[in-house]
Amino acid sequence: MQIYLSDLQATIDLGKRMAGVIPAKGPPAILLQGELGSGKTTLVRELVKSLPGGEKAEVSSPSFNLLNIYPTTPEVAHIDLYRVPFGEVEDDILDYFFEPAYLALVEWIEHIPTSVWPKEYLYANFEFVPLENKHSARWVTFSGSSAGTRQILEKLDPKLFARDGEKNL
Repeated sequence: MQIYLSDLQATIDLGKRMAGVIPAKGPPAILLQGELGSGKTTLVRELVKSLPGGEKAEVSSPSFNLLNIYPTTPEVAHIDLYRVPFGEVEDDILDYFFEPAYLALVEWIEHIPTSVWPKEYLYANFEFVPLENKHSARWVTFSGSSAGTRQILEKLDPKLFARDGEKNL
């Protein structure tokens, strides 16, 4: 599934919507890929802020310490692999991928091999739209690893994010 995000507000809206469809118990990991500035951290920030308890979370990119834990329901493990060489993630970080009590939100997932990815995940790839007057526009392509994650994606309803005659696939 692809969702067209025409601006920053659309990315914020997507994060809020995702918070409403992620199960509180046994949530799948959300694996994010995309260039710098493509909206990964904005999505994470809004998703976390929109979860129960999110008003207590000060969401920032954990680029330097790799991991931030937020007091939400479900509890969020925000992992940023930007500074990690390919394949060199420590096991204690990977443990959050598989711990059902946590919602693992992982930025720069391309820094680890797919063989290490959790079994249950939603994958989101952010790509800038190469339009002259739409510097903040992007496509987010989602896929799920199971029937359960695909059901979550169905609840996102791409039509909710289209603006001014734009169409989502």
